[in-house]
Order: sequence, then C-alpha cells, then structure tokens
Amino acid sequence: MSTSRAILQRSKVILFFAYCLNKSAIITYMAKKVTALEQAAELRIRQFGERLRTARLRRRLTAKHLAERAGMTAVTLRNLERGNAGVTIGAYLAVMQVLGVDGDLDLLLQDDPLGRQVQDANLPQRGAI
Repeated sequence: MSTSRAILQRSKVILFFAYCLNKSAIITYMAKKVTALEQAAELRIRQFGERLRTARLRRRLTAKHLAERAGMTAVTLRNLERGNAGVTIGAYLAVMQVLGVDGDLDLLLQDDPLGRQVQDANLPQRGAI
C-alpha cells in the first residue's frame, strides 16, 4: 500500500471514530507535514511563543480574545504559544499585529553579515577578467 493511500486510510478511520464518538459534531482532519528542525531552532520557536504569551498576559488579553482578534482558533493560538513548528508564520504575524509588535519583524535580516560575505566573495575583483 502506498504512503498516500495509508495516510488516507488512517484519516478515514480517525474520522469514523470521531463521528461515532460525537455524531452531532462536524469534524475535519487535516494531516500536517512539519519539517524537522534542529534542537536550537525548536528552542527558539518555543521561546518566541513564550514571549508572545507573556506579551498577551501583560496586555491582560485572554487567549480567546486574542485568537478572535487575530482571526484564528484558540487551539492555533495555544500551539503558537507553545512553539509548535506547524504553526504558519502568518499566524505569528497576525498575533504580533494584535499585540502591536509587528514592527519587530523589520529587524530580522536587516543586517546580514554572512550573506554580504557570500555576496562579496562571488563578485569578481576589480581588474580581473
């Protein structure tokens, strides 16, 4: 059985059991493919989520209220605050906009010394052909 067929089959089984448990609810299941990150990157994402949570609490916003204003579910916000790597950067930006800290994104890669070194290394030297 191919991988995609196996995933589809598992999805059908999960939906069936969810339907049996709660027939009145409409349940959707979406498989996510999350890229494996290095431990340092995972730690950074987790710390960033914690800082966003701290910013929310400082503003005395409930998770429900922030999620509504950012246009996402409370579950997505919870995943974001926990540093789940499957949350999109757009979701992070939406939360940052509501918190009033979206300007901080302008600081990312503003100075790129490594990129400049690579760029300069590939430029032909003056007078050399």
